[in-house]
Amino acid sequence: MIVNLTTGEAAERLYRDKDADWSYQGARAIVEYLESLEEETGEPIEFDRVEIRSEYHEYSSALEAAVDLDYVVPVTQEDYEGEGEGDEGEGLARRILAAVGIDKAQGDKAQGDKAQGDEAQGDEGDEGDEGEDILETVIRMVNEDLEDREVDLELAAYKWLEQQTTVIPFKGGVIVRCF
Repeated sequence: MIVNLTTGEAAERLYRDKDADWSYQGARAIVEYLESLEEETGEPIEFDRVEIRSEYHEYSSALEAAVDLDYVVPVTQEDYEGEGEGDEGEGLARRILAAVGIDKAQGDKAQGDKAQGDEAQGDEGDEGDEGEDILETVIRMVNEDLEDREVDLELAAYKWLEQQTTVIPFKGGVIVRCF
């Protein structure tokens, strides 16, 4: 006896599988992928949630999947410079300021001078980045660079995964076929 399932029905069955941890978006992505395989090969695929859960795994990111599958994250000397700091963005920002001869006290003084100037001018002193503490500005810039580094690592991990196995991206993560 053969029962044909719609995409929604198959996704719902995977999502409700108590022995798996599929998000609904992930379950739908794997079903749509399997349907595309059926169309490409012309062969029907039997729905077997146990086989699917054993063969495919969902991750919130390609980097998470790659690390779980023994990917070696590329590191540089810069990755070790902030080691031991509580907030890596702030630690790196402080080192940058120190390198150009500005310490925390000078950054605080600049902020204090700015605050006094604002009091004298009322609210007219609010013009973009002028009101930011020097340290806060550098921290913001460093954190933007760290976010770029995370994007670079995610892309590198995704490319590595594609070379190793099947990767199914979807909004919210990736599904990876075990290898």
